[in-house]
Order: sequence, then C-alpha cells, then structure tokens
Amino acid sequence: MRKLRELRKAVGLTQGQAAAQIGVNQSSIAMWETGRNAPRMHRFRKIAEVYRCSIEELAEIVAKAESDSKTRGWLIDIRRDRDLLQKEVAGEVGIDPSTYCDIEKGKYRPNVETAKRIGAVLGFEWTRFYED
Repeated sequence: MRKLRELRKAVGLTQGQAAAQIGVNQSSIAMWETGRNAPRMHRFRKIAEVYRCSIEELAEIVAKAESDSKTRGWLIDIRRDRDLLQKEVAGEVGIDPSTYCDIEKGKYRPNVETAKRIGAVLGFEWTRFYED
C-alpha cells in the first residue's frame, strides 16, 4: 500500500517512529506498506491521527489494496487447489521461485512463453494473465 508509505513520509516519520506512535512493531508498518498485510480496523483511529488523515481516507486505501489483492489472488488459489508449493510450480515451469512469487503477487505479468508454461502446469488457459 504505497499510499500508506506516502502518508507516513508526508508527516516526516520513519517506519520505526510511526510504529512507536501507533503502538505496533516496525515490521507491521513495513508489511502494511508492501501490501503483505493490512492494518486492522481497531487501529484505524490511531493511524489516522498519526498520519493526519481521515479514518474514511484510510479505510478507502485499505479497501482498495484488499480489492487489488483479491484480484491477484486467483493464481494463488489455483496453485493451492492443486496442493503445490511455489517452488514446485517454479521448478516445473523452469523459472526462479522468487520470479514465480512476484508473478503470483501481481508485481508483473509473465511473458507469453512463461504464461503458457504456468498455465500448462496449473491447468488453466494462459491468456488469463492478460485479462483485465
């Protein structure tokens, strides 16, 4: 959630300073900002106070990030339905596990050949990567 990072930086705080004021660990701030986790609703009031934004603005940021995450989650769901680990899929496809992880997270779309191999391994039409 880049927007959370922008809000924190706009008030001139480091992750550690923000964490101390909000009452969480610095790793929580980092996870919120990278989208690996979202702040819980019971923390919204304090976050909004520290970041000098409204609770409504914060809720919109989190809702959008969660919506984006669910949109990207289809690939994770398919892999998990087949009881496969990321490293297993990556090995079958012939790519580095960290590259596959980035594809799952939606950081980027694979090239056509990689998309075809992932689709073949997981049993879905590779063109799904290019649907918006």
